[in-house]
Amino acid sequence: MKLSGLKNTIGGKRINNWKRIHLTSTLSLMMAFSFAPQVMADMVSSPYDWVVELETKGLDRQFQYEGSSLKKIEKVQVAYYAPNKEDEKKAYEYLWFNNGKAYGMEKQRKFDLPQGEGVCLKVKHKGGSVTSEERKAAANAILRLAIDTFLNKNPIVQVRLPNDSYPEIVNELMNRGLQQAPPNSSDFEEGFSADLILNIYSEQDGMKTVLYR
Repeated sequence: MKLSGLKNTIGGKRINNWKRIHLTSTLSLMMAFSFAPQVMADMVSSPYDWVVELETKGLDRQFQYEGSSLKKIEKVQVAYYAPNKEDEKKAYEYLWFNNGKAYGMEKQRKFDLPQGEGVCLKVKHKGGSVTSEERKAAANAILRLAIDTFLNKNPIVQVRLPNDSYPEIVNELMNRGLQQAPPNSSDFEEGFSADLILNIYSEQDGMKTVLYR
């Protein structure tokens, strides 16, 4: 079949088939490049597959009754969602603490993230003022979630902390046995090894700490 026999029209003008193919290919490339910046931006802004959110809340009057030795309780609600899809958040578990010590846990579902996909542990505080006890609870919860992600083969790409809580949570993690990594990368090559490495970032100010154990 001759190409001259296959014709089409665009804008009232007749074009040969090879021109139509060339035009279609050009439009496809233009569309691909127009979407590329957004795809690249998403990859850069979210270098992980899941956000595991740890939201703390102080419960001052939860156990205020005669005979109770617990005066204050901190609750940590744990949920996970894909980046930019917070409206599809799924509750994972509730944790209760008293002055940083674990007192209870209520599972909501199985930790069913696809194995091998990276996660970001993100700490949030519910309400205005944040207590020292909430920050201790957050540090304890981070270590507990590190075990869950390890068992499910989900590498922790980042840990994100609120700016105001950053120093105290980092210090509390160090009080629980983690150490700060050497400042020079060359030090890692000289006998450095670790079972757990946490790359910790603040939300806004650009603070970063690497802890390991």
